[in-house]
Amino acid sequence: MNKISTFLKFQHLCKLTPADHYDRPDLTVAHEAMREVALSINDVKRDLDTISSIDQIQSRYLFLFDKILIVCKPKVRNYSK
Repeated sequence: MNKISTFLKFQHLCKLTPADHYDRPDLTVAHEAMREVALSINDVKRDLDTISSIDQIQSRYLFLFDKILIVCKPKVRNYSK
């Protein structure tokens, strides 16, 4: 089971469980914990995507002339024998 389906199942289970049921507080705590984990994972993934984008931009060269800006990246030479 992946993270999203587990999260959605807890959310659905919390909706269907009556407010006075003895398992309701535990289900709510578990649902909230899974939501926090999902948010944390999303934050880390977003940070990694941002770092990857910054690395790609930093590997480029900019040449500014009078009326033009040229963006270049280094040529990668992969020689295989």
